[in-house]
Amino acid sequence: GCSRCAIPQPSNSLCIRLRSRDTMSKSFKLGKPVTLHAWNADRTLCAVVHNDSNVVIYGNTSAKGSAWEVKYTLSNHDQLVSGLDWCHAHNKIVTCSHDRNAFVFTLDESTDKWTAGLVLLRLTRGCTGAWWSPDGDKFIVTSAYKEVRVCTYDPENDWWWPSDDIKKADKSTVLAAAWHPNSQLIATGSAKKVCRVFSAYIDETDDVQDAGPFAEGEVFGTNIIDFDAPDGWVESVAWSHDGYSLVF
Repeated sequence: GCSRCAIPQPSNSLCIRLRSRDTMSKSFKLGKPVTLHAWNADRTLCAVVHNDSNVVIYGNTSAKGSAWEVKYTLSNHDQLVSGLDWCHAHNKIVTCSHDRNAFVFTLDESTDKWTAGLVLLRLTRGCTGAWWSPDGDKFIVTSAYKEVRVCTYDPENDWWWPSDDIKKADKSTVLAAAWHPNSQLIATGSAKKVCRVFSAYIDETDDVQDAGPFAEGEVFGTNIIDFDAPDGWVESVAWSHDGYSLVF
């Protein structure tokens, strides 16, 4: 077997790297710049943003990954799509945009079409990114509004909504975020040159509270720890698989 990863290329192409006994890579000319991408669980579909308001989903039509073609186009946003993530737990896509809204897309297998659910974020400034929690029960949206929206599913009304906010997450635009593997902690990076860790534990959604690498759990929105980055903006953050290391 092999695994696939995608590397956005400035030369209007997408590099699909197949990892097996003999590592190899192939570049596919897509005709437009690639600014965001996200894979489905089995790596047979790749959602791509071409620096515009659409999400294009490419499908693998070859067992060896040698042929890719457009299978779906999601055109619900009015402005640049700035956040994209694919939930492997529930096969849902979340997007956000400079239009200050988010959408959750669900594939109807009976019609082979994606249905869009609008998430009203109540933001006054553009979104900068969106990320599913590892368990698929929550997602976060960051923005230039200096807050982080934590969205959950409401089964009674059948919609996703911003149930909780991490207010004053930073004094500047929040550029990046990452979920801890326990789905209860969030690390953020901002243009204020700092990486912060917050509690995202929600009683109604999460089971037993897990403090992760910290001594004890905190209430939702608590700023647990800060890490300064004096040399520049924090544009990317990530946790290790065991949740005991954080890189930014």
